[in-house]
Amino acid sequence: MCGPNAPPPNGTACIGSDWVNHVIIYNAQKPAPILTDIANSQLPAVSWVIPAGKNSDHAGNPIATGGPSWVAAIVNAIGNSSYWANTAIILTWDDWGGWYDHVPPPQVINDGTSRGSGYVYGFRVPLIVISSYAKPGYISHVDHDFGSILRFLEENFGLSPVG
Repeated sequence: MCGPNAPPPNGTACIGSDWVNHVIIYNAQKPAPILTDIANSQLPAVSWVIPAGKNSDHAGNPIATGGPSWVAAIVNAIGNSSYWANTAIILTWDDWGGWYDHVPPPQVINDGTSRGSGYVYGFRVPLIVISSYAKPGYISHVDHDFGSILRFLEENFGLSPVG
């Protein structure tokens, strides 16, 4: 059960047993012990890993100490652990970074009645799936949105759709 129960920056609080027992968010508010949890085989079924500002890929952060090194450390830890056999790492970004994109955002139905009517997509952001199940070198050109990650979790864990 999730709802608007917490002050910003969280915005929501999830208190249901499925959430509490199977999901953890590693972020700036909870210093990320993710490498320790991987080494000790203590990851829950779903882990959201959100970098602190110094570990993000936002423009202006030094590449050598920022996001790429931090992400590589986590991916390598998973790849060298027992988790690798049944883990999907879904790597994405929260915004497009202000860089040029030659593809305009897709048009969305705006008839006032269709589900999602009036919703406007923004510029594309990359999504990379890292897994022993991933197709090597495969690039999909299908448009998705962040809700696609939720849909993957619902289908993978046999959960009822949220929306």
